[in-house]
This record gives sequence, C-alpha cells and structure tokens, in this order.
Amino acid sequence: KKIDKTAIIVCGTPEKTDIEQISATIQGVGHLDTPILNQYIANADLIITRPGYSTLMDLSVYGKKALLIPTPGQTEQEFLAQKLSKNRQCYTVSQEEMNLMKDVPLSTSYLGLPKIKSDNQTLKIRMEQIAKILS
Repeated sequence: KKIDKTAIIVCGTPEKTDIEQISATIQGVGHLDTPILNQYIANADLIITRPGYSTLMDLSVYGKKALLIPTPGQTEQEFLAQKLSKNRQCYTVSQEEMNLMKDVPLSTSYLGLPKIKSDNQTLKIRMEQIAKILS
C-alpha cells in the first residue's frame, strides 16, 4: 500500500475466483483463467513472482521485468533466480529479506527477461538456449 502502485495479487488458489478489493489500488484473487492472467501479465510493468521454470518461460513471451522471490528450500527456484540476477535480467531477494519499498525500485533497473516469440519452433530453440545457459 505504501508503494502507491496499482497491483493485483494472484494467489494460485483455484477455488477462489472472485476479485477482492484490498485497497484503493490493490486487488486480490485466488485464480485467474489463462487468457485473463496473460492480459494482466502483458499489461504489467513489473511481475513479482516465484521463479519457477514455467513461470519464467511464460514471462519471457512478454519480455517482462520481474522481482523474483524463490520459495525457501526450492533449490531450482533459487538457482534460476541467482542466474538471472547475475545476468542483470531480474532482481531477486529471499522471502525473509524482502522489502518491497526497496526491492520494487531496484527491480525496475534490471533488463528484464528476453522477449521470445511464442511459436513452437522459436520456443523450442529458446528453451534449448536457456537450458544451455543454466547448465
């Protein structure tokens, strides 16, 4: 609420689909259908998310900037976040150290994920390139 940005929080709980007004600029929802979620992602300046591989691939379709907060103990998420942070593509912070007043502005100074075409052949090539970078 202190950041004074418009936001929607998507919690990933499919049984809750009603959008709740949390404050004048923040809404919350348990789940959004894929087309609606994609619309929100496409229009967002910054995505705050867990850095799962599928999520990162989804964000790459739009070339989005992201603040990555790995789930504690999820070594794959921690690895991916650190790799993208080292490349100055996405800012990352641990859940325990998260401070959105500091982390959101820092995140916007990073390059963002490289935008990829979403056709199957380009996506396959890009996934192979990303796998090479991460290995």
